[in-house]
Amino acid sequence: MFADNTVFIIGAGASVEFGMPVGSKLTEQIKQNCKFRFEFGNLKEGAMPIFDYYRNTYDLRDPAKAKEVQARFDLMAQIHRSIDMAESIDEYIFRYSDNPLVAEVGKLHIAYAISKAESECLLSDKAKFSHDTDGFESASKKWIFTFAKALMTGVKASEIKTIGNNITIICFNYDRCIEHYLEHAICRTYAGVNLETAREIVSNINIIHPYGVLGPFEAFPFGSTKRFADMGRNLITWSETVRDEQITAEIDYGIRNADTLVFMGFGYAKQNMDLMRTDREPKRPLGLADESMASKRIYSTAFGFKNQVHRKITENIIKLWTDNREMQDERDINIEGETVTCREFIQTNLMNLVE
Repeated sequence: MFADNTVFIIGAGASVEFGMPVGSKLTEQIKQNCKFRFEFGNLKEGAMPIFDYYRNTYDLRDPAKAKEVQARFDLMAQIHRSIDMAESIDEYIFRYSDNPLVAEVGKLHIAYAISKAESECLLSDKAKFSHDTDGFESASKKWIFTFAKALMTGVKASEIKTIGNNITIICFNYDRCIEHYLEHAICRTYAGVNLETAREIVSNINIIHPYGVLGPFEAFPFGSTKRFADMGRNLITWSETVRDEQITAEIDYGIRNADTLVFMGFGYAKQNMDLMRTDREPKRPLGLADESMASKRIYSTAFGFKNQVHRKITENIIKLWTDNREMQDERDINIEGETVTCREFIQTNLMNLVE
């Protein structure tokens, strides 16, 4: 099992190994989905399910309702034109945080794109992924396989309800790949454990989704796009998150009390780093004893980041809990190179992360 008080901070890059879109790819998909073009009354470009959602939700015979729909399609045209200038759809929504319509339309598109990606990814029914089929082995060369094995190592069958009870996962992704895989991995590992029991065990692991998640599997099965509009209502914008005291308190507690921080597939976007900073209260000055401010062990991927920016990444990580670099032993900070994948990263550092 992993060492106590280990906090895993998961970004979109970690889901790429499952076939999910990273920020830039998701942005491109949403850009294309927002471009609606018709020929002779037939939709030639744009996401038909989103078009159908608005057509079926609003009575277009009512001029007022038709005007509301038009406002949303005008906004989608705007997103198509300008989203290229944003690092992500989240950043785009943040720019217009005073316009609730942008958040509404943005969430709808995120939910559609992510649920569709789930349906086509390595862990989907389409890929024949399940704990009781050979499809389960398709993920054996991904980081989650090594992670799950380490999570369950040393846990007796009579103690399966304790799986993951000593770690925290802060997952900035909307997808549910981690939860989905872990459920099936538990069933695969422990004889006689059904999916319902495994789901309960995973639900007790402290997994925080700062921006929400598509929803519970009971209501929104993994890989189903049927209720994407309802899934969108489960998502949270950055502005909404920073106002949610429960979420910020959970993140704050996790970061402060972590002995080890593990960043995987994380892009270090400013708004995400700001969300994790523990300085919503004045920072404790150097010299005052506080175990939560002690030096932490840090392991991080930096896929796609040149070595020249590693120092900046280091500074930003330390600032999560202190502005005084003397409080952090930089020998305990380990940042991998720009070509190291999440799978390679966890295989290399596993001995450092387990008890």
